[in-house]
Amino acid sequence: MSVTERYRRLKRRTMFMVAAGFALATLLAFVGFVAQSFSLIPDLFRLNKQCQEEGYHMAEFEFKMLGFAYELDKGQYAKAISGLRRLHRRLSSRQGLIKVPEFADKGQELEFYLALQNPRTGAFMDDSCPYCTYDGPTQNVLLHLEGLHKRPGSPFA
Repeated sequence: MSVTERYRRLKRRTMFMVAAGFALATLLAFVGFVAQSFSLIPDLFRLNKQCQEEGYHMAEFEFKMLGFAYELDKGQYAKAISGLRRLHRRLSSRQGLIKVPEFADKGQELEFYLALQNPRTGAFMDDSCPYCTYDGPTQNVLLHLEGLHKRPGSPFA
């Protein structure tokens, strides 16, 4: 075997080792990112409880979490992970969250809850979530509105 042939083999092996090392490093970084993202889940539940105690409207939280599970089940890993991370940032900063006000009368309460309805879907759910999650929060708000109707001084009378 000539020196030139040995050099070519060594060069190919070196290139292969560099490529394999890069692929392994990328895979490990990805696995670490995914593991860190899933470790946010217990913190999300803690933040949800804090937000509820501070008076924020958190009716969609559990259904959003179900939506992430649905996306994972359907193989939409990037969408689920980015959704988890986005929700964690939102709950941590409280940015975009809605506080439930003190209502002077049932009419104000009715207006508040009706304003939560998504004009495009008709549901009381963020439309960035899968469609299968819309029913739960929508039913909850409709039951609450029905309860408003049954109270004395109802805005529906």
